[in-house]
Amino acid sequence: VIGDNAEGKSLITSQMLNYANKNSKINGYNIGMQGRTRSGIERSFVYANENLCSTGFSTVMSVTGGVRNCINHSRESNHEMMLVLDEPTLGLSDRYERPMGEYIAKTITENREVDNFKGIILVTHSKELVRSLIDNDVFPTVVYVGDNFKSLNEWLNTSEHATLEELLGLYDKGNAKKRSVTNFFKKHNQ
Repeated sequence: VIGDNAEGKSLITSQMLNYANKNSKINGYNIGMQGRTRSGIERSFVYANENLCSTGFSTVMSVTGGVRNCINHSRESNHEMMLVLDEPTLGLSDRYERPMGEYIAKTITENREVDNFKGIILVTHSKELVRSLIDNDVFPTVVYVGDNFKSLNEWLNTSEHATLEELLGLYDKGNAKKRSVTNFFKKHNQ
């Protein structure tokens, strides 16, 4: 799932996961900002303490741990599982984006035969991560979220820059998009 900031990618992904669970009984294991900003026991088991280690290290630990837990649960139970990685390069410098893509590609390739592992939904802004997936023979199905549709190739080869006004307007844009997406799913889930 790709697109610009504040377009509703994470919200749509959560709705996709809810739909998969409700209609196909596929359980989701979600690694992303929602869990990272929560308090409580779940957060302490999945995410590293960022007061003690870097944000990048916390991201690596949560992604690799989430992958391991989801795959193990898929193998050991009769539950179908899907992994959601929402911005798995958060806090990583550019030079680590390709290795994260390589890690995700390796995970997909090595677990294609696990019957109950149904795949990964990946939410990212990282073009290098996506290029790394493709370079490692993992060709993602792409959902572009936003007002100005782009194919995967267009998105990978575009280097647009936002304005200062757009940056400072992300909060309002995000709230408006959240209302729009929420209303869409309320209307269509009746």
